[in-house]
Amino acid sequence: MEAGRQRRRIWLAAAGVAATLLASVTIAHREPLLRICREEWYLHRLRHGDAEAQRQAAAALGDLAVVRAIPPLLALTGMERDVVSEARIFDKDLGWQARADGPLHFKLGTQNPYYQGLVSILWRAVRRSLPPLVEAVRAGDWKARCIAMSLLGTLRPDELPEDAVAAMREAAIDADERVAVVAKDVLAAKGLVSQEP
Repeated sequence: MEAGRQRRRIWLAAAGVAATLLASVTIAHREPLLRICREEWYLHRLRHGDAEAQRQAAAALGDLAVVRAIPPLLALTGMERDVVSEARIFDKDLGWQARADGPLHFKLGTQNPYYQGLVSILWRAVRRSLPPLVEAVRAGDWKARCIAMSLLGTLRPDELPEDAVAAMREAAIDADERVAVVAKDVLAAKGLVSQEP
């Protein structure tokens, strides 16, 4: 009987120590745990919410610089009606400007919440954002490819890794003329290749 009590005390003491350790770890890592929960919640709302919930999630994910949000934000940006509107060209100083000739280009205005989210992520987490953007340049629908190149075009030439430049050079000779024009414009704006008429 005494041995049973002693074992119970040992188990209670061990459970108390374990509970104390668990509580201290939870308190110490509360912020990262809350951040992960927020990220997951906004990613869920981005994928499954209505239009307003998606816009709010895009802004929040941009503020949190959630790199995992890049693929769904690219897809949602490409679905916006105002994305493809008129012939445009990238100017180093002025950004995207109207172009008199050429195929359709992108109008990625400041009103597009998904594009704003992408820009926020890119500027807050440049290094971590580059791999998914380079992957999007190489694969995906033409809108996502063009949007990814447009985002890469917002960076300075010295910030662009060689694989991003290589992906855009491959896109410049792509069979899809829409993709090729955007790639050529971005490369020319960065001084990485001469712009062809």
